Amino acid sequence: MMNDRTKMLRATAAISLAVATAAQVAYAGTSTPPASAVRTGSDVPTISLSGSTAMRNFTISTGITALTPNAGNSITFGEIGSEVIYGDTIGGTGAFTGLQFGKQDFTTVDTTSGNSQVHSAIRLEWHEQGSVEGILELADGQIDENIIGNLSYNPTSGNGTYVNRNKWFGTSPQGPAAGSAPISGHFLGVQTSDTTRVATAQNRVQMAISDVTATQGFAKGGTVFNNSGTLNAIPTQNGYGKGNPFLKSAGLGSASARRQLNDQEVLNFSTGKIDPGTGTNYVGGNPGENGGINNLTNKTVAITATTFAANPGTGLTRINRTDAQWLQSTGRLANGADFNSTTRDVNSGTLNVAAVNVGIDPSFAVGENDTGNGNNATGGTDQIVVGANITFSNKTAGGSQLRPTVQNSRMAVGHLSISDVIGTARDNTNSRPLRALDYRDDANDVSDSSNNATFGYNDPGTGAFTRVSAANIVSGQYVLYQNETYVTVKRADAAQYSQDLIKGDNSGNDVKDFRDNILNSVATFGLGSSVNNPADALVATSFILPQFMSVKKDRDGINQSVTNTGLNVAQQGTFLGLTATATAFNTADPATVTTGSSSTYGNNTKGFTVGGSAIATSGGAIAINTDNYLFGDFRQTSGGEGVRDLSDLDIARQAQAALVNGAGLTNHWDDAADLNSRVVAGAPAALGFAAKKGDLIALGDYDSDGDFDGKDLYRMARGTALSDASGTGFTDGKLTVASGATFGDQLRNGVLRKNAALDMLQSTASAQQKIDARSNAINDAAGVNAFNKFDVNRDGIVNRRDFGIVDAFVGKDYRNLDHQLAAVVATNFTTDGTRFIGD
Repeated sequence: MMNDRTKMLRATAAISLAVATAAQVAYAGTSTPPASAVRTGSDVPTISLSGSTAMRNFTISTGITALTPNAGNSITFGEIGSEVIYGDTIGGTGAFTGLQFGKQDFTTVDTTSGNSQVHSAIRLEWHEQGSVEGILELADGQIDENIIGNLSYNPTSGNGTYVNRNKWFGTSPQGPAAGSAPISGHFLGVQTSDTTRVATAQNRVQMAISDVTATQGFAKGGTVFNNSGTLNAIPTQNGYGKGNPFLKSAGLGSASARRQLNDQEVLNFSTGKIDPGTGTNYVGGNPGENGGINNLTNKTVAITATTFAANPGTGLTRINRTDAQWLQSTGRLANGADFNSTTRDVNSGTLNVAAVNVGIDPSFAVGENDTGNGNNATGGTDQIVVGANITFSNKTAGGSQLRPTVQNSRMAVGHLSISDVIGTARDNTNSRPLRALDYRDDANDVSDSSNNATFGYNDPGTGAFTRVSAANIVSGQYVLYQNETYVTVKRADAAQYSQDLIKGDNSGNDVKDFRDNILNSVATFGLGSSVNNPADALVATSFILPQFMSVKKDRDGINQSVTNTGLNVAQQGTFLGLTATATAFNTADPATVTTGSSSTYGNNTKGFTVGGSAIATSGGAIAINTDNYLFGDFRQTSGGEGVRDLSDLDIARQAQAALVNGAGLTNHWDDAADLNSRVVAGAPAALGFAAKKGDLIALGDYDSDGDFDGKDLYRMARGTALSDASGTGFTDGKLTVASGATFGDQLRNGVLRKNAALDMLQSTASAQQKIDARSNAINDAAGVNAFNKFDVNRDGIVNRRDFGIVDAFVGKDYRNLDHQLAAVVATNFTTDGTRFIGD
């Protein structure tokens, strides 16, 4: 309802601003603009956000601060002192002129001309974070500053902060360097109501953007992390979020570490905490003293979907629920087929959605569980490109960290939101193509009602999978859809706790007005008068309004969908009929995404520099083509093309030896003295084509460190040596239609012949290949045991420890996921935390 003191414009959409006086500084945030700013008043209202990278495209769009085009619509900020009506005319005259209330700078002269009004008035900040990390920053700013180390909300090197859509620090796109002077009009400044913040700090966060409801983002069952974690715990159960108890406790950046969510008790308004809004302790008996997640309010703003995205080099085309559980928790499939499973960090909403929707606790979704840390000194830039420092776990951003990692590694698969993957998976024309894998919400591929289907989903026919698309999302048939939510903190006051009010907001409810303007914008969708409103902006950036959905769910998980009583059938039809809808949501048949257009391996662009000098294009990134796009396909004669199996391994061994068989020749992609365009002399005829150096590296660089060597051969023996029948030789050890109609299904159903593959390499690998593949240079300098299957713990020695480990796991099944997750061999050679395996 309009305030009676609000001035009117001739345009049908308007905003009014009350300039705060010096004596009244609102916690909604007021920031002093640079002296060069030209505007009415001395302060600007600040709205501070943190969270979801999945919603990046909308959050940094002009639509997030657009008024809805309802007649007489207005927003009044502050409501104290004199008022200024302002906006930013987007175009046209007549019944509706789209008015913005968020300019990108504070230096534009205020102008008024009829319906056209331009003012720089609101400051919108957003820290690009994981979903749960955003909620933690919200809690740190509104519940207890000690939750995450009394953060000053400085933009980190890996995750930048946007101010009115301008990025500060971080990567992709790169903002100004850390420590640089603020650019006039695009400043990060001190919040005048909190002088503890440093000059380049973000204001106190008032609202989090999350891919998940708060109940999914926090652990259950006590403040002390214990060994109660179980793989299939759901968000409402004790033990949820506690992680795999068989792994060691260590922080981000530590390999083989146990991942855990923060316990929900950190959200309590307990008497031992100082309320950041008052500077005093909370009063005992307040309604949120033991409230946990109930102290947060979740409002669904949009619906999107998560995909399992794969590099075309993997050969994967579709997975079912069981496959997704194995890939996320172990990095491989149940049959042993191994991939570079790339994951977000544990506080990511994308990881949370991808895990909970396939029936596993997100703290178990560790993927490769390597030393990945997207917030390291380089902001993770060294960990996303082909080279010695590439890692696959703990990406702290989606589009700027996880996606390029999957694009760059030929054997990578990971979870990405549809908005992060759509541009690379829509067709085969992208220069860094990805496949959005078809998904089946079923433990097997058989129509046997094992899914326990609920509304909107039926156990598909045998062998049927669902492709992500607008139609399949709104119907609920593609079950990996998720709620995008705005999360705020309730007020620690008995009279206000149950009201829809926001802790940290001001007396004029600026944050609430901003949020509700977006939430209520669905009424404006499809009017045809303008596309400049939040509803249309959400759709244009690959988001679906809740009113378009035939189904809904309060939280993620298996069989959580119910009938959406708020469905607007007419608007759903309009949405599905838009050409833009198909462009924003519909992905290509994954099998058709192969080489892409001018795609390369080894760098994001062709060519590179060494010592500051440019090197010829032919010596730089490797062009991807039909011969080398499928990783490991070394046997491209006699029907072998398009398949990677056991029969490829011996050809790969020979090809690798030929690659380095000569003085001055190397096996690394960026060696200027040995160009990737060099035709490899002595390459095995079974390759089936005239292979160049670059082709062999693209085909054989399993670990994505930039070269093809004995380590890659070892990984192929342990992860790609699949075939149909036991006892077959290397000439006939193939995958055929007996394992599936397509190579994508053969990967999921074939049998891994690891022992046979290791035996072959142990007897035939060159001396250099064994040195490259050795596990311990001290214990096994010559690599004598590099491919020895009896060196179970990979310490370079075969002794009683190896046989003791084997004995400890007698009766366990590597195809049983619970057995696999408990099969941890510690560095002190214990297997279960109590038993010592002697010499």
